[in-house]
Amino acid sequence: MLAGQLTGSQCVPKCGLQGGVWGEAGVRIDWEQREAEVHLVHGIDSTDLLVTYQPSLYIGQPSMNGEKLWEFTTTGTTGALQGSGVSPVVGTADFSELDIDEEKEQRIRFALLGGGLYVSLGVVAGGVGNEQEVYADCAIRAQLHPAGLLGDKGHFEATLTDAAAVPEVRGRGKADYDFSSGELKVEVKWDDAFAEDESLLDVHLQFGHTNEEPGLEVFDLTLDDSSGRPKKAKAKLFVNRYTVEQLYYAAVYVNVSTEASPNGALFGQFYWDRKY
Repeated sequence: MLAGQLTGSQCVPKCGLQGGVWGEAGVRIDWEQREAEVHLVHGIDSTDLLVTYQPSLYIGQPSMNGEKLWEFTTTGTTGALQGSGVSPVVGTADFSELDIDEEKEQRIRFALLGGGLYVSLGVVAGGVGNEQEVYADCAIRAQLHPAGLLGDKGHFEATLTDAAAVPEVRGRGKADYDFSSGELKVEVKWDDAFAEDESLLDVHLQFGHTNEEPGLEVFDLTLDDSSGRPKKAKAKLFVNRYTVEQLYYAAVYVNVSTEASPNGALFGQFYWDRKY
């Protein structure tokens, strides 16, 4: 689910409704069914609008004229703008027949994580004939972010448990991704008793889930053995868009292996923490 604020005067050249926040937009994309849905809640005085055009999804920033991906089909898109107040304009799109190959899909997926998609709504406003102002695709726009994501950073946390029949919490992990630099910082800590009792081999990140078959090992973390018995491991990584996407989909976990349990003594699935 993506969310953003509808504002005016964002595009190049500037046009459409001027200044201020005009409402909110929400977009849901179902990649498996190749369907999408948009909800627009606005505070526009519909008496000044003669026609509203179909909302569309673009890749790019609202301050640029980006690449149009698809239009949403809505009800009541001619005449006065529908959905004022708390009743949203609802639109749907079926993009199964569009030319979106695997490479383009990955580009869209990564863009949505970094605020690289926007929804745009066009209008014909005011007067009649030559006095009408036509903003066919750029009256108001909303830059979209994953709902709950603040700014350009993502924070993820993991709880480390052992492999006992009734798993016991033995540590914590955190990961922070910076979209502007592409840097991922990871730190994992475990309790003193585990550090004293076990001979550590290595710590690494794996794709997949802790309750499935072992996933692909992708990154090694460096053990901090300054105290003699390592109690944590960390890494500063530059990762690709696929790795970031897997983090948001809770498909990356940390594996702490020991001499006694070389396939893993502690495991922790990373989850996106929306509070950050």
